[in-house]
Amino acid sequence: MLKVKYCGVYVIEVGKLNKVYVGSSLNADNRIYQHRSVLKCQKCQNEEMQDDWNLHYDHFVFSYSNSDSDNIFHRLRDIFIY
Repeated sequence: MLKVKYCGVYVIEVGKLNKVYVGSSLNADNRIYQHRSVLKCQKCQNEEMQDDWNLHYDHFVFSYSNSDSDNIFHRLRDIFIY
C-alpha cells in the first residue's frame, strides 16, 4: 500500500520563545523529517534555529497547517518568524 504524502504548508513552532518557521513542500512529511535530522545532527543552515534547538529542543513542535480550519497568518500575527 502506498503512503499518502502530505502536500502543503508545515509549521515549526518554538512556543517557549514565541518563534515559528513556516514552509511548504510537495512532500511535507519528508521535509519535516529533514528539518529534524539536520537539527539533531547540528547541520542546520539557519544558525538561529540551530541555537534554539540546542537550548530548547523539547519546545519544538512540528505540524501541518490546515488552511480550511486554520488561517495561519492570523495565528502567527504576533510571533517572530525565523
